[in-house]
Amino acid sequence: MNRILHTVTALPAHARFVAGVLLAFLVVLLLLAAGRMLSWYADGSQRLQYAEPRIARLLGFADSVETLRESSEHIGQRLEALAFPATMDLASTGANAQQQVRRLAEAAGLAVTGSQVLGPTAHEGFQEIRIDVTASGTMEDVEQVLLGLREARPLILVRSVEVTPALNRRQPTAQNIAVSLRVSVLKLQ
Repeated sequence: MNRILHTVTALPAHARFVAGVLLAFLVVLLLLAAGRMLSWYADGSQRLQYAEPRIARLLGFADSVETLRESSEHIGQRLEALAFPATMDLASTGANAQQQVRRLAEAAGLAVTGSQVLGPTAHEGFQEIRIDVTASGTMEDVEQVLLGLREARPLILVRSVEVTPALNRRQPTAQNIAVSLRVSVLKLQ
């Protein structure tokens, strides 16, 4: 160390000045590099602390993947029981639903005089297919068809029921009624 100090003091004044400026420049450069590295380290630590809860959540999801799969399958099965599958085309879905409603009405004792499938209404994730059915029968028949519609699968939603008295010329004592049913079924998209 003494030798370096003796060599530096032996240099002319302008050379010592240049060496001092160069040494100061190197020290400032090293300080800047050290500051930059500390800043980089602090920023990385802060990002890691910010990401830790998210990472923990993702690890929690990863741990519960099997449970989520089972839930998804269960929900899929329940949806299939409540709505027509997405694989069926719209026309055959409407026709199947129309036939199902007609069969339920006839099984309840109603005489179906007409039915019509109306255009679908799109919703998020499914389509609603509306069906109008006109029939005649007794009030007990209407009650039976409503009970049958409640139990039907895929689910049949009753939108409205209009009941009006109808004349029965063959049996004037029996009270016949005309029924207009508006129902909907759901088809997955």
